[in-house]
Formats: sequence, C-alpha cells, structure tokens
Amino acid sequence: MAISLTSDPIISAADANTLLGWGTTDEETYSAINAVSARFLQFTGRSRITSGAIAAEIHNLPPYGCPVIWLKAAPVDTGETFTVEMYDDGSLSETIASGDYTLYATTGKLVLPSHGVIRQDYTRDIRVAYTGGWSSVPWDVVEAAVELMRLDKARRDGAIGVQSISREGMSTNYQTAGIPQEVKDAWAPYRIF
Repeated sequence: MAISLTSDPIISAADANTLLGWGTTDEETYSAINAVSARFLQFTGRSRITSGAIAAEIHNLPPYGCPVIWLKAAPVDTGETFTVEMYDDGSLSETIASGDYTLYATTGKLVLPSHGVIRQDYTRDIRVAYTGGWSSVPWDVVEAAVELMRLDKARRDGAIGVQSISREGMSTNYQTAGIPQEVKDAWAPYRIF
C-alpha cells in the first residue's frame, strides 16, 4: 500500500528532506510528516494546521455566563466567509449577526455575549463555518516538528532512547513513544482551549 502525504502537512516534503538531510524514499518522508502532523493536532487540540475551509464546526453552548468558544482551526481568515448559526434540535433557528459576537481571529476565540445559558443544554448548539489555519506554518512549530521527526527516526534506528541496560546479560529497552518536553514547550502556545 502506497503512503501519500496528508492534505494538511505541518511541513512540505521538500522542506523536510532539505532540513533533515535524509536520503529516504518519498513514502518514508510522507510517513514521518503524517505522523508528526497528527501528533501536533492531537497535542494542540486543533482540527487544521494549514489554511482550509471548515464547513461546520459544532460547539455546545457552555453553561453559565457569556459563552466563549475556541475555534479549532485558528487563526481565522477574516477575509473569507465567516458565519455563526444557532441550531435547536438539529434545525437552524438563528443566524447570528456579526454585531452579536466578537471574534479574535488570531487565537480563534469567539465570544457570544447575548447567547448565555444557565445550564448545559445539549439540544442547542452553535455551528461556525470559516476558513482557518496558517497560510505558512510558524517557524517554531516547524522547527519542533523537524526535531521530533529526527528523534523518531533515531528511535526507529535504535540509536537513542535507552531506558535500561542490565549487567547480567545485555538487555536493552528503547523509548519508542512520546513527545519530548522541548517539543511540547514549543507547541504549547498553539494549544486550543
């Protein structure tokens, strides 16, 4: 089965090959990019890395006070169509006017001051359609991704990550999973709340 590059890569294959200096096949490069892209999305709670259309991101209204929703594909492209709609029991009940919400495009924070609820209501939800993600991924995100790709390759090759070596007959265990703290620190500012 051939491996293809994800439609939402954290780094291009050409940049990865240049920065990593690997003499690998396209499939190995694609596999490494796909894996690190998925780990970035999981760690940060995002739904996109690169710019793309989000047809309907669905959020339940949080209980108590002024609803604040964090869009999962920030930053939001304000030059594109942005719609906020309220649904009751799966049916459109209201299109929320731009004056009834505040959008912080860089962080994806959406504040809906006139739509507060007093308790959790799973029959009502907000659906947001927008274009989100970076047109060019921030360099610190890419740099941490490249370091994680290097580390993953070294782990696969058995070059690093020794957890223990026994004196009584050689027994070696290698660390094979996890995101190092340095990468977590670089990616932490990009988490969606």
